[in-house]
Amino acid sequence: MHNLSWTSAVDALSKIEALAAAAQFLTANTTEKQLSLELMAVVEDIARKAQEKSND
Repeated sequence: MHNLSWTSAVDALSKIEALAAAAQFLTANTTEKQLSLELMAVVEDIARKAQEKSND
């Protein structure tokens, strides 16, 4: 894995951490719960793309 891929993977992991941390607090009402699910979908997408990138 070259430097650019490593940097991209670290950046993706930082984004995953921030989104997951935000999502865990969105539980006050139905709208926030829906937003939490949407954020977790973004987390999953970023994680998948980072893994695909690391396999290149």
